[in-house]
Amino acid sequence: MPPLLLSALVTGGITIVTAALGAIWLEIKASRRELREDMKEMRDDMREMRAEYRSGIQALGEKVDRLVASLLTTKHS
Repeated sequence: MPPLLLSALVTGGITIVTAALGAIWLEIKASRRELREDMKEMRDDMREMRAEYRSGIQALGEKVDRLVASLLTTKHS
């Protein structure tokens, strides 16, 4: 095989591999971006769930307070 042809084949092969690695890298970057967005959405959902949980616990505490107050009022009557 002539040296010029061999050099062209090697260069072409390197170019193909480099292009493939570039495409893979772009896919990795896109996947990382999607994962970051998904994680942000999950964090936002968790914040919302915690807020709902806190308000539910607070409402439950208020109901217990009213129940205890009514029981104490009934007991003293």
